[in-house]
Amino acid sequence: MQVIGAVAGLAPLLAVVELGRSLLSSGPIDHGHVWSVVIAGAAGLLVRLLFTAASSGIGHLLDGRVQLSFRRHLAARLPHRLSRRRPDRGRRPPRRAAPPRRPLRRLLGCFLTPAAHD
Repeated sequence: MQVIGAVAGLAPLLAVVELGRSLLSSGPIDHGHVWSVVIAGAAGLLVRLLFTAASSGIGHLLDGRVQLSFRRHLAARLPHRLSRRRPDRGRRPPRRAAPPRRPLRRLLGCFLTPAAHD
């Protein structure tokens, strides 16, 4: 589908070339030919939009299904991994709470740190 959208995206470019030839020719302008070229270019844009959007949508759906399948597979195996703990080791003590992040400081640091090194 992506290939069809890419090929259809060439139609407007070819239409512009054909319009240039038609309008710059020394003879009289054939209005019917000009309109047919414009319509063909617009149809190419529409086909490109439809096929590219459909391809992207299908890709997102399939990606979501693969991720869900992978997560389910991982979740099914996870309890088995946790149950293999050695009996001589106890549970870990609980961790201390992490300090709160300062998002504004981190955001500014992303921009100011590279500027300071220049």
